[in-house]
Amino acid sequence: MSTSPSLFDGNAGDGLRPPLVNTSSPRDQEPVDKDLDKIRKWQEDRIERKLRGEYESAILHLSQVINENLSTPLRIANVRVEGAKGTRVSFLNSLISSSMPRPKDNEDGETTLQDVLHTTRRISHLLQKSDIFSSVQASIVPPSSSSLDLAGISTPVTILFKTTERGKFYLSSSTELGNNEGSASASARIRNVFGGAETLEANISLGTKTRRSFRGALSAPLGSDLETRGEASVYGMERDLGSWASCQEGLRGFKATLSVSHILISSYLN
Repeated sequence: MSTSPSLFDGNAGDGLRPPLVNTSSPRDQEPVDKDLDKIRKWQEDRIERKLRGEYESAILHLSQVINENLSTPLRIANVRVEGAKGTRVSFLNSLISSSMPRPKDNEDGETTLQDVLHTTRRISHLLQKSDIFSSVQASIVPPSSSSLDLAGISTPVTILFKTTERGKFYLSSSTELGNNEGSASASARIRNVFGGAETLEANISLGTKTRRSFRGALSAPLGSDLETRGEASVYGMERDLGSWASCQEGLRGFKATLSVSHILISSYLN
């Protein structure tokens, strides 16, 4: 009497498998064992890959949309800078005015989405270059349906910059001892003193050989492109030379510096 393989015999090659048998296979490199740490790490990596893929797809789609609409007529109706509480409005206006697009000779002087993007990038670069803000986030705000000019060709938009100003005050001190010498120093800095990216710095030092020394400097940008910067400083020093010359050395002076794109021009008066 011959026997045939049972339908519920899991070892049979051609028979049906019994219910509740695990038929899964590691298709996404999931761990086979039941180690919770490995399973959690695999799940976190899987979620990270999924989010990265969705982000890259969204960026690619956004780039395609922008490239296909670069010639869309747009007009900058307003530029707003939020968060600049300690900065002068006139200083911000000078930065914005120097970055606005110039009228074109063709197409009746109309500006496009490409011009708006370039203007946004230039203004954002100047705001970051001023060293006033720790973060600058730019966005283009479309008009509401009620304010949309249906008779015009260009669509008015608002460029909005959300900024966070850096700390205004900075103070540090230090003490040095050694080789029969000692000194103590203090430094202070005030950023954006008058609301136009000015910086006021002061340093003072007291010691055994260099009795006292000080330096105070005020620097400020001299152009809306922030490429030219001027600085005026005063300094002084008193040094004890009694150990070998029985005298003291004193120095007082004024210094004016003008820097233009890596070109430094200085003038001293002692």
